[in-house]
Amino acid sequence: MEVDEFKDNPFTVVIDQDDHIHVVRATQSYDLSHHAHAFLRSADILPNIIEAEEYDKKSEYLFPMLFCYRHSCELILKELLFYTERAIDESKIASDQKFGLEKMMDFIFARSGHRIGALLDKLLERSTFLGLDPIPQEVIYAVKRLGDEDPNGEVFRYPFSRQVELHYENAMMFDVRNIKNVLGHRLHWLLEARLQQIKNLR
Repeated sequence: MEVDEFKDNPFTVVIDQDDHIHVVRATQSYDLSHHAHAFLRSADILPNIIEAEEYDKKSEYLFPMLFCYRHSCELILKELLFYTERAIDESKIASDQKFGLEKMMDFIFARSGHRIGALLDKLLERSTFLGLDPIPQEVIYAVKRLGDEDPNGEVFRYPFSRQVELHYENAMMFDVRNIKNVLGHRLHWLLEARLQQIKNLR
């Protein structure tokens, strides 16, 4: 059977919306918060799917959910770092306290920039110059726990390590609602409340 380059291509760009009702009008943006929100909402939706599944299949959806939460967290921290440094750069803070936007971009997109712990530590350090209320301890703790579970973004990508050892032998025992209610809510606060605070400093 011949391949139809339009119908068989999963990445076909649809022009005529009248003929194709499942069109998603995606807008690319340099604002990472849009992408962070998309991953965060995807993770929020997955518990409904998990709970609807048969018991022995629930664990199959745990890793996609955790991956989405982790990736959204990484994007949120990077976005917060960018806007925090921009606010510092535009402030009257002494120049020797300024890290600089260019250096911050290098830090954010460095090979080591996938480490949630390092991103969080840098954010907490730079945030002290803005005079905002401290990030709540429960938010910091949730982000640190996520970073502890998957420091480099490798654990939730695969069910096992390079040594072929399962990351979680008791994956079915996780309370996915608790993950959403605790981790999801903390990440929403960072994305929707804290980021808006920093953006409003301009």
